[in-house]
Amino acid sequence: MDELESQLVAQAAAGDRAAVQQLLTRHHDRLVALIEEKLPADLQGVLAASDVCQEAYVAVFQQIGSLRERSPRAFRSWLQAVVEHKLVDAIRTLRAQKRGGGRQAEANGKAVDVSSTIELLDIVALHEQTPSRSVARRELIDAVRAGLDQLKADHREVLRLHYIEGRSVAETAQRMGRSAGAVVMLCNRALRQLAQIIGDPVRFLSGDA
Repeated sequence: MDELESQLVAQAAAGDRAAVQQLLTRHHDRLVALIEEKLPADLQGVLAASDVCQEAYVAVFQQIGSLRERSPRAFRSWLQAVVEHKLVDAIRTLRAQKRGGGRQAEANGKAVDVSSTIELLDIVALHEQTPSRSVARRELIDAVRAGLDQLKADHREVLRLHYIEGRSVAETAQRMGRSAGAVVMLCNRALRQLAQIIGDPVRFLSGDA
């Protein structure tokens, strides 16, 4: 097994995506068990191990080329570290959401005002129901829509469903084929990215806007 895995690790590190997939398939059950063992009791049923794995696997595909030691043991240790890191991120995100956190988030080392971004989305949702004649309000709507257009498709979709259409997390999860925990994390990332794109929301939230 180690000989075959050594070959797979070398091929994966050289950019062979099929080899990466084979390695992840080999270790998937072990990683799921690891996540379930470490998952806090208060988040069981909210955060699925498969969602954490999905996030970790994206990172593995992106970062495996930087793996220095390419033995099976080194790969397994590195893979476990990636998964544990993603689990910690997920736990922090969900607990922040439970506390009503996320009002102020860090993105690329710069604080972004997530709460104001949510307020902008609320205004867009209201506009969808009753279009405003205000010039300033229409400028706000255009700016937010332009920002949404710059997001990845799943980020744009989760914000549209949850904030603009007003669907619950459960409904959004069902529409997107994801768990509720995954939707919460996706919303958090999407809000931070949108906040960075839009910039300072004060100019929209003062006066007529």
